[in-house]
Amino acid sequence: MNKRIFFGLVLLSLASCKHRVVVDAPAILRHSPEEVEAILGKPDSTYATETLAGPALAQHFRMYNVEVEYVDNKASYISVKGPHGLPFSEEALEAFNAKALGEPTKSADEKVLRWIKMQAPIEAISFAATHYDSLQNVDNFTVTIIGRK
Repeated sequence: MNKRIFFGLVLLSLASCKHRVVVDAPAILRHSPEEVEAILGKPDSTYATETLAGPALAQHFRMYNVEVEYVDNKASYISVKGPHGLPFSEEALEAFNAKALGEPTKSADEKVLRWIKMQAPIEAISFAATHYDSLQNVDNFTVTIIGRK
């Protein structure tokens, strides 16, 4: 294959991945574990956890690196760890079908960005930086999407 054609195909495939939805958060929030499994498939592990709202069931889906926590048998918290090389910015929200409106609030050290009072079914979104490269650029973070009660 011609190197120019191959390089063009690689660039085209990378560009088309830019806005791909990794996990459709609105389709998962406020649904039962069975309904979430119908969307994401069988979880790799299921375990008990503790949330601000009290004890909860949690499921981990290794394929997406997603943890879903259920409060009152409804998906209430979705956490995506190390989300597929996405940037530490609002642009990453497109990958979770959860585009934010307005400016985020920032923690004093700017390691956490939060969008609150979103449209249903999303109550809030939090980006928390979890790792930095040698130049102190964020190279890994956790996105937590919180469902409206």
